[in-house]
Amino acid sequence: MVVSSCLLPGAAVVVPSVSPAPDPQTLDGAAEPADAKVVVTPNGVVLPVLEATDTGWLVSTPCQNEVELPLSGGQPVAEATVVLDPGHGGREPGAVSAAGLTEKSVNLNVAREVKGRLEAQGISVLLTRGSDVRMPLVSRAEIVNVIKPDLFVSIHHNAGTSRRLDGPGTEIYFQISSVPARRLSGLIYEEGFAALSERYPGVPWVGALDAGPVFWTDPQGEDYLGMLRRTKGTPAVLTEFAYLSNPAEAAIIATPEFQRLEADSISRGIVRWMQTKDPGSGYKTVRPRGVPGSSGGTANCVDPPFS
Repeated sequence: MVVSSCLLPGAAVVVPSVSPAPDPQTLDGAAEPADAKVVVTPNGVVLPVLEATDTGWLVSTPCQNEVELPLSGGQPVAEATVVLDPGHGGREPGAVSAAGLTEKSVNLNVAREVKGRLEAQGISVLLTRGSDVRMPLVSRAEIVNVIKPDLFVSIHHNAGTSRRLDGPGTEIYFQISSVPARRLSGLIYEEGFAALSERYPGVPWVGALDAGPVFWTDPQGEDYLGMLRRTKGTPAVLTEFAYLSNPAEAAIIATPEFQRLEADSISRGIVRWMQTKDPGSGYKTVRPRGVPGSSGGTANCVDPPFS
C-alpha cells in the first residue's frame, strides 16, 4: 500500500486494487473431526457442521445449502472464545471511499489484526470469513450460534449523512437486551475514541450527534440490526469506526497505522471486558428505526469455492 505521508485533511491516498489474501485461520480451537462445530476451508470459508460422517462432514454453506466435505477439505474447529465478523465481502463491498477504498477490505484487515493480538494473549478467535467472500447475515449468525463464543464483534466502517464533530464519530451498536454487550460497547468505544483523538487531532471528524455506544430499535423495541438480532444469547456488538465517506477520514483509514490503532482499541476493549469490571463510557440514548428489511438472507446467493 502506498499512501501520502501527510495525514491531514485532503491527504492523497493510493488505494490497493487487490483484496487481502485468504487466511487459513490456524486456531487454538482446532478439534478432532467428530467434535467439529465448524470447518475452516483452505481459502478461509467457515462452514458450520451439520453432521460428522465417516469420511468428513455434512456442512451448511454460506448460501444455506448442504454439502458433503471430505476430511481433507478443511480444519475442524470445536470452540472459540471470541468470534470476529469482518463485515461485507465478495460482491458486497460495503462503503467505498471517493478514492476507491472498500470497506470490506479494511474490515478484514482490522479483524485479522484483532485476531492476532488476542491470540497473543491466549484467547482463541474465529473469523466468520478469512477471505474476500460474500457471507449472508444468516450464515454469519449461524457460525456464532453453533460456536457459542463468550462474545461476538462485527467490524465495520461508516458512511452516509453526517455532520462535523469535535472528535471521532465512532458508533458501537449493542444488543438492547444484553447488559454484557452494552458494557463491551462502552469499553471498545472508550478505547477507540481516546486513541483516535490523541493520534489524529487535526482531522475534521464527522458523525451523528449521538455517536458512541448506542442501540437501534425496531417498532417493537427489539434490535434493528440483523447481525445483533440474529445472535441473541451471545453478547454482541457492531463497530462503525470512522467514515469512509469523509475524504479526510478515508485517507487515514487506508493506512496500516490507523488499522493497527483501531485493532489495538478493539482488542483492549475486549480484554478489559474479560478481565475487569470496568463499566465503559460514552453511552447514548436509543435510536428508534423503522421495520427491519429482509436483507441478510440468501436470495441470489452463489456459494464461493471451498478450496
